[in-house]
Amino acid sequence: TSSNYHSANMISAANDIKAGDVQDEAVKLVRYLTDPQEEAAALRGFLFFNFIGGSIAHGLVNMTQPAMVTAPFLSQYTSYANAVAQLGKAMKDYSTGAPLPIAIKEAVERAKKAGVVAPQEIHQLRADAGPAMFGKSLVMRKLTHAWGAIYAVTEQFNRSTTFMAAYRIGQENKVADPYQFAVDAVNETQFVYNKGNRPDWARGPIGATVMTFKQFSISYIELMKRLYDKDKKAFSIMVLTLMVMAGAEGLPFAEDAEDIIDTIGQWMGYGTNSKKSLRQFATNIVGRELAAYALHGVSAGLPVDVSVRMGMQNLIPGTSMLNPSEKNKARDLVEILGPAGQFLPVEGTALGRAVERLTKGDFFGATKAGAPVAIKNFLTGYEMMDTGEARDTRGKKITEVGTGDAAAKAIGLQPSKVAEASRRIGEISTDIDIQRGKESEIAEKWARGVHEKKPDLVQEARQEIKEWNAKNPELRVVI
Repeated sequence: TSSNYHSANMISAANDIKAGDVQDEAVKLVRYLTDPQEEAAALRGFLFFNFIGGSIAHGLVNMTQPAMVTAPFLSQYTSYANAVAQLGKAMKDYSTGAPLPIAIKEAVERAKKAGVVAPQEIHQLRADAGPAMFGKSLVMRKLTHAWGAIYAVTEQFNRSTTFMAAYRIGQENKVADPYQFAVDAVNETQFVYNKGNRPDWARGPIGATVMTFKQFSISYIELMKRLYDKDKKAFSIMVLTLMVMAGAEGLPFAEDAEDIIDTIGQWMGYGTNSKKSLRQFATNIVGRELAAYALHGVSAGLPVDVSVRMGMQNLIPGTSMLNPSEKNKARDLVEILGPAGQFLPVEGTALGRAVERLTKGDFFGATKAGAPVAIKNFLTGYEMMDTGEARDTRGKKITEVGTGDAAAKAIGLQPSKVAEASRRIGEISTDIDIQRGKESEIAEKWARGVHEKKPDLVQEARQEIKEWNAKNPELRVVI
């Protein structure tokens, strides 16, 4: 209906562009928007159902968007303190249903009818406009609606409170049209999730599937770039807010950069482990406790870890594919395929873990590994409550946990003590993989030299041991 209603205006706008690549792009966009068929609707609906639906944790994290994004954006037009205060007032008004001044009330009603404060993202994630996964079953559609209700409610909360806060700031600044000012604030900070705002890569059944859940990250980085160009203060506040919530390890591209550094360092013959080195460096400078805050934000002082959920550290897929110590190369391929890659039967994926547990007769473990994430978290929380332990995907103990930790995990939040222990285990595992990988490489060369009667190859292997051990005394290789 929307594409039909706006069709004439879209064609006219495209025709008004002078000949060139911009006009070609506009024509492609008009053709894309006039196609009513939603790409890979059933698959993308299933991905929402599996990864986000029913998750209380996703809803809670989603509700932080006004503080994380809107407040820094509004600081362009007022003080940061006032932006936070107006958002707080709007949240209170929305939550309590307090009567609003006539002008704001009418503006909010107008925004509802225009779809400005409607939960756009929930419709894209479900791909509910097309033949969705349970499109022919009314009962199942009602169940999926309930399954996504948490996200829908929080999305509308974010948009409504952003609109009201921005409208009031527009009134304070005596802008000519506070309604349009508020609409722009919602679109800039809660983002536009319709088909017209998808990247070229996210069009078509393959692109739409691979880019599922990526629109937020793309829009977030684009907003940071616009703020950097327009208002350095607002940009700085946005970066500092992200650092407070996720720490330095949660900054955009942080994990991607670490993967690249590790790859180059190991190519050069060093046992490079960036995460461990960064933690050790920060600990030596400010001590262990402050280092935890610097690297992981407020999670260091909270019972639950939010740094991974709030951070933008891993934006480029497949960055560790060429890393010599990376044993599971399939994991990088899975990253490139997006969330749908979790249903490939390979090591490290949800389906792969389910099959592995099933072959070992662990039916509970197989069910937990293959279940939707919200159910998986609930079952993991139940298991933690029952055993008093947090365990990894292979059933090995990570650390002891209490009732509160188990309850947090049941709703999808990772207890801080589990996250910290997992990070340490990860650092040690990386060191082991680096050392064993190098040892295997040298031993293979040495054995080939003996078998093929090539003493030069044996000598080369011995020399590699000396050089490696000189560069990496903590990761010595002994054949």
